[in-house]
Amino acid sequence: MKPADLPDSLQRWARIRARGRLRYIVLRGMLLWGGTMTLVMTWIVNRTPGQSPTWRTWALSAALWLSAGVVYGWITWILMERKYQKHLCRLNPD
Repeated sequence: MKPADLPDSLQRWARIRARGRLRYIVLRGMLLWGGTMTLVMTWIVNRTPGQSPTWRTWALSAALWLSAGVVYGWITWILMERKYQKHLCRLNPD
């Protein structure tokens, strides 16, 4: 199989997966998704009008959303890997 045989999204996935699962889960899941959710949910959604969130609110929110980001990263890794492997089996039916 040649890289050109894969769709663009799976060629991109091949590059991402080559860097490793842990890196993907930490960067994409925990930091990118979990970090964004921490900011949005703490500052915008759960904010008391007229008050800034306390350090305790930030800490609890960070613990919750960064942990959820690990789960999100793990699930997206599994789904993309299944899609990738399924496509490889179609190209190489050996």
